[in-house]
Amino acid sequence: MSVIPINIIRGERIFNNIQEYPLPLKDGVKDYLINLTSPSDGYGIAGEAFFDLFYPNHVVHRVANLEDMIDFLFDEIQSKNINQIRELVILAHGNRTTLALPLINNLGGKNKKFKYFSAGSIKNLQVAFWEGAPEFNDFKNKRNEVIKKFLDDSWITIRCCRFGYAFDAMHGLYSFFGGRANVYAPMEYQYFSSHERIGQDKKFTSRFDFFDHLQLQGLIPRNENYSFTRTQKVLNELITPGKAGEPFILSNYTLQGNNVTEGNKVEYDSLINSFNDHVLPDNVRKKFQLKDLSLSEDIEIRVHRNHWLIFDGITLEVELEGEVFEEHIYNVLYRIEDEYHNFINDENYTRILKVYYKLIDNATLPSVPYQFFANEHQDEKLRGKLFELGSYFIDLEEGELEDVNEFERYQRFVELLDGLPSLEIEGEEPISLLDEFQNEGYPLTNPIIRRIQENPPVWKITHDKNENNNISEFFVEEKVENFLSSATRLIVRVSLTEKQIDSLLTYYSTDCNTPGTELLAYLDRHSKEELLDFIYYLRSSYKKGNAFYLRKAQEALMRKLDFFHFFQETGEFEKTKYDLHHPWVSLTPLEVKHSTENAYPPHNVWKEVKSSTKHDKDFETDLFMEKELPFGEVIQIELKAGPEDSRFIDQNSPRDKPIPTFKFLEKEDLNFVELSDEGMLREINCETFQQFIDVLVENQDKTREELMEILKTVYIEDNSTIYDYWSSNYYFATFEFAFQIIDMTVSFGRATGVGSSITVTVSRATGIMFGLGLAFNFVGGFLMFKDLATAIQDGQERYEKVGVVTGVRESARIINAIGFDMLTKGESFPDDFNMRVLAYEPENAHDYHLKIKIRTPFPSWISYFIYGYAAGLDLGQKIVLEELKNYKAIFSKLLAKKGLGHCQSKILIDSGLVDDNKMKAVVLLALGKAMMDQATYSSIDILAIPE
Repeated sequence: MSVIPINIIRGERIFNNIQEYPLPLKDGVKDYLINLTSPSDGYGIAGEAFFDLFYPNHVVHRVANLEDMIDFLFDEIQSKNINQIRELVILAHGNRTTLALPLINNLGGKNKKFKYFSAGSIKNLQVAFWEGAPEFNDFKNKRNEVIKKFLDDSWITIRCCRFGYAFDAMHGLYSFFGGRANVYAPMEYQYFSSHERIGQDKKFTSRFDFFDHLQLQGLIPRNENYSFTRTQKVLNELITPGKAGEPFILSNYTLQGNNVTEGNKVEYDSLINSFNDHVLPDNVRKKFQLKDLSLSEDIEIRVHRNHWLIFDGITLEVELEGEVFEEHIYNVLYRIEDEYHNFINDENYTRILKVYYKLIDNATLPSVPYQFFANEHQDEKLRGKLFELGSYFIDLEEGELEDVNEFERYQRFVELLDGLPSLEIEGEEPISLLDEFQNEGYPLTNPIIRRIQENPPVWKITHDKNENNNISEFFVEEKVENFLSSATRLIVRVSLTEKQIDSLLTYYSTDCNTPGTELLAYLDRHSKEELLDFIYYLRSSYKKGNAFYLRKAQEALMRKLDFFHFFQETGEFEKTKYDLHHPWVSLTPLEVKHSTENAYPPHNVWKEVKSSTKHDKDFETDLFMEKELPFGEVIQIELKAGPEDSRFIDQNSPRDKPIPTFKFLEKEDLNFVELSDEGMLREINCETFQQFIDVLVENQDKTREELMEILKTVYIEDNSTIYDYWSSNYYFATFEFAFQIIDMTVSFGRATGVGSSITVTVSRATGIMFGLGLAFNFVGGFLMFKDLATAIQDGQERYEKVGVVTGVRESARIINAIGFDMLTKGESFPDDFNMRVLAYEPENAHDYHLKIKIRTPFPSWISYFIYGYAAGLDLGQKIVLEELKNYKAIFSKLLAKKGLGHCQSKILIDSGLVDDNKMKAVVLLALGKAMMDQATYSSIDILAIPE
């Protein structure tokens, strides 16, 4: 155990020098946005619109490939006085393995292997540079000059979808830019909207909703008070006005000395009286017609204090060869204002009744560029997924089907969609599209199916609406994803209307609490000790606004690769025994409340290289040219035909016009296939990992040191030993990772006479800390949060809502304690698990910091609280039991977030080295932390509750 000295003065200095959005202008320092999409690409257009508005000082430039990017940056540093490239943002398409970034200009012939950026293709480029290929000399020489401008406090942010999972490719990009600038990439889907409309039923229902969003995301200062005038000024600068028709005068008059000198006051007063009676006079219709505006008989007049609103509709028809094939009703809003001009006194003024009108449609609503992220579940919802018809999986290592029956069932659905007779399989029930749709709650009447796209295949199903299914069109599309295995699915989707998407954005999108990676890049440059100084300083002079920075500092601390070993060595680990709340990694209830008042809830979407992964630091000036990338080459990669991974929302389409979701939200992923088996990307493949695990299974009575010696004698196909792989910089993390997982079971050094009690103790502590590390770092991976939001929303009184939150938080503490005992003591999950029995009475609940005292007779508000508390406990029990049904799948996802592949996870779990109880324990701990993070009082006025 060691004591960490705290330096408050150093913590204050970190705070005073903090770097966050917006980045300050500095002489000789430049920031860039490099757009790698085509000029007509919706994702690129929307992303650039966002940066144009919110990052006006980033130099924006569009290029076609990495070589062009270097050419442009080289010209910049040659023609301008640039001492540092501070942030380089790369806007591109991508997926979990590859970035749609060609490496060079000439992709002909053998150069097809440079078509996309992946771990293998960047290794190809390194080999070409090292070998001195003359066609790369210009590229190499310019790069040598450009990377000199990337300093230790520079960073690269990749704006694409899920490239944060491509740890090897991120390492390659980090190396290519010299090894000094950090690299950040998201692990979720990046969305941009170029014109997010502000209006009823939209994500932002008013200008002030958007203003709140600006503060919660940090696009304007969080902790400043804004006057009404200043708020309006900010909004006017950022919001693009909607389009409307030119106003016209309906009636007017002028008084001078109480005499009408111009206009018709009688008519004016008569019109106002009619409008107040919700009546439209005939002469008003005629005046509208003079402006080529026709009012229907179905108008609605609404009366307000100083104006009137007339709602109407215009039907527009489109004809082709004399036949109407499309019509659309556009809602029109006429706003009639009673305006005073040249007002001197009650006897001298001009009064005008003026009509302002516009279509109530997207083009007429004010708009703003907007960014958000979505996980896989949210993304599917936003793209209209209803259900899955069938799927099959291929083991990428073996090239074999994981389940032949699944594949055959999939093929039969394809045959049915194509109108072919489907062969029945002996011993299996016949399949039917009608039955599948019926079982999912979408019965079809007289369906017509046709294939509308070949590769990837898409089918359109139309049918006659019926009383149980009012959806007239369905789309079935094939989705292929190559990551941990090759998964092919038939997804049934619907075309969401824009109104439906607007509604979904409330629940199925995630707004980050920082605009970008500015603050993360700053904090990640500090050591663990410095971050602790910062945390203690923020609490030593605590202010409401400090809570946000506390949260960010804790996240940065937990991103450190060796943090949880450090946590144990300092003795702080013991303090987390029955509660995951610890001042280094958790906020107090008051801090949680404050942190969510001025920022969106925590959401760890970004993956980075320098702080959280093991990488080579032993180089002089250029990592790429000094240290060989620790993975092999790829001979050739090609993009499978089909839409790219584009996440953008086109908000310029007519309101409620159905647009096929796969058209404007695009395809989920770039699908890459290998064209050659030679020189494939060499990873720690499944076969090698299986050999490694086999050695561990056969030698469970050995110490770790003895195992290392054994691994030095086990050879793999390229005459390397497993130990050679294990000891390399790149692969160390994977094997060490596997050891840490296994250490949770204390499988080694237990045999009599082998090892020592110290070995066992160290192994136990290492494994426990690893389990806690998985739990602490896994946020937002559970799909319980809509149930939680619904439960809070359904609370009839604020006291009931507080009770629900308190009950869920109490549930989280209970499962933390159970998970901790399962992990540290080897206990099992209780068979008679009952959250109400295990929980404290309401007045003794841990989160009962509101100082409410139960008294008799109960005031009505206390009854509401107790009812909500019970509901929260019941919800907590439901969440726990539901998630534990899938504990192995969740545990695999936890491992995937740390970089362990699908087959590797399966090999490890199937080996028996990690027992079920330990896996359940980690899932419970992760679930407990996620529940604590999500169940907050931030949306409830708890201060209004009586003492």
